[in-house]
Amino acid sequence: MPRKAWIALAAGCVILFLINGQRQSFGLFLGPISAEIGLPTAVFSLSLAIQNLLLGVCQPITSAIAERYGTARTVAVGGLCHIAGTLILANADSAWDLYTGAGFVIGIGSTGSSFAIILGAITRHVPAERRSMILGIGAALASLGQLFLAPLNQKLIGNFGWSMTLVMIAIALGAIVPLSAALAGRARDTD
Repeated sequence: MPRKAWIALAAGCVILFLINGQRQSFGLFLGPISAEIGLPTAVFSLSLAIQNLLLGVCQPITSAIAERYGTARTVAVGGLCHIAGTLILANADSAWDLYTGAGFVIGIGSTGSSFAIILGAITRHVPAERRSMILGIGAALASLGQLFLAPLNQKLIGNFGWSMTLVMIAIALGAIVPLSAALAGRARDTD
């Protein structure tokens, strides 16, 4: 495989590792955030429902944007939205902060850094006969995010509190922007 394919695979897996780890950790924040802000858990749950709804509704639009303007830009903007939404959530003190940060901003960011966008970018750099194997490797390595980051985030919440843990997550998500450069191109660039 070409060197560029390995770089794209590594960058894409790290991005998906971070995104998947963050999204799968939200349940750990439900109790602490709701208790500290003084809101019912249904409010935070609704913000996560908004996030998932936007992920589904906006995915075709984001895919079209990636096709028109390039994957690297789309993933970078998605990463910036994740960072912004996580920081809004870290400073939340009302229901609207939860809806805005965890719901709308992270929901839109999720579409720009989703499996569909990133795995599509990885396969663009891989010879056709190896795409199935690389997709399997990419999806498996990306799924490790929930395996490793959820317990880590739980430990961080216990040691530093939910707000500081979200700030740390936002800092880690900062890696998405430079890593997105390895995913440059459009679907029409595929062999």
